[in-house]
Amino acid sequence: MLASHFGNMVDLANAINREETATIRDFTYDISKPYHKIIHHLAKAEWEMRIQNFGKLEFNYAFQFNHRYEYDNRRGEVKETPSMDTELKTHSVEGVLSLDSFNDLKIQGGFSGGYQDNYSSPDTQVKRLIPDYNKLNAGVFTALNYKKEAWNFNAGLRYDFSYMHTKKYYRKRLWDSKGYDKIFHENILDDYSNEWLVKFDLKYHNFSGAVGAVYNFDNQRNISLSYSVANRAPNPSELFSEGLHHSASAIEIGDVLLSPETSHKINLGTKYNIELLEGLDLDFNLYHNRINNFIYQVPQGLQNTIRGAFQVMAYEQVNVALS
Repeated sequence: MLASHFGNMVDLANAINREETATIRDFTYDISKPYHKIIHHLAKAEWEMRIQNFGKLEFNYAFQFNHRYEYDNRRGEVKETPSMDTELKTHSVEGVLSLDSFNDLKIQGGFSGGYQDNYSSPDTQVKRLIPDYNKLNAGVFTALNYKKEAWNFNAGLRYDFSYMHTKKYYRKRLWDSKGYDKIFHENILDDYSNEWLVKFDLKYHNFSGAVGAVYNFDNQRNISLSYSVANRAPNPSELFSEGLHHSASAIEIGDVLLSPETSHKINLGTKYNIELLEGLDLDFNLYHNRINNFIYQVPQGLQNTIRGAFQVMAYEQVNVALS
C-alpha cells in the first residue's frame, strides 16, 4: 500500500509507466499505513418443513454487520483516526415453497426481502466517500424443471423492487458539472457554502427470466441451449461515490443518473464424460452476452489533493458484447 500513494502528479505518472514498483522491501507481517481493517459478523437462522405428498417449505433469515476502517498517513490530532469509519447492517429473509412430489416436474416459488442501513462516522473529519443511506429490497420468483425421456426443460422468472433513501452533501462545482442543477433542483434541502445538502428517494423495478433445455444422448453426453435476461440496479457506490477511496488509491465519482444494466445471454454447450478417467468431464460452451448500460469506471485524469496526487475514476455506462 505504501507504493500506491504519491505526493505529486509526476511521481504518480512515473509509477503508472514503471514496469516494477519503486518500493521493494523484504516480506514482513508488519502492516503499516495506509491499510484497512474489517470486522464482520454473521448470524443466520433456517427453518424447514416437509409436507407429505406435496413438497417442502423453507424460511431463512440472516443478519450481517460489517464495520470497515481505512487508515491513512495522517498527522496531528487525527494521526490515529481512520479516514473512513463505516458500518453496514444488513437484514435478509427468504421463503421458498418446493413442489417435488411429481416424478417428472419440480416447481419452486418464493419471496425474498432485505434491508440495509449504512452509516459513516463524522469523527473521521473526512468527507464521506458514500453517504449514509437506507435501502429496501423485495422480490418474488418462480422456477420449474420438467423431465421427459432424454429431455430436461427448465424456466424461471423473477421480479425485484428496490428503494433507496439518502441525504448527501454535493460540492456545487460537481453538482453543476453533472447537470444535476437542472434535473434535481427540488431535491436540495439546504445550502452550506460550497456544498448542497440533497435528498434522493430512488426506486428500481427489475425483471429477470431464463429458459433452457438439455438433451441427454446417454449418461456420458449431452447438449444444452439456454437464454436468460437479467436486470441489475446500480449500487450506492456507483451512484454516490465522491472522494478518495483509500484502499483503491483513487478518487471515485459516482453518477445518480445511472440506469439499470440489462443483460441478454445465450449459451450453447455440450458435455462429455470420459470413462477411462473417472470424474473427468469435458465441457464446451459457445455463448454471447449482450449487456446494455454496463456500468464501469473510466479514468478521468489526475488530481492533486492535500493528501497527494491520485487518479480520478468516474462511473459511466456503455453497451458491451461478450463472446
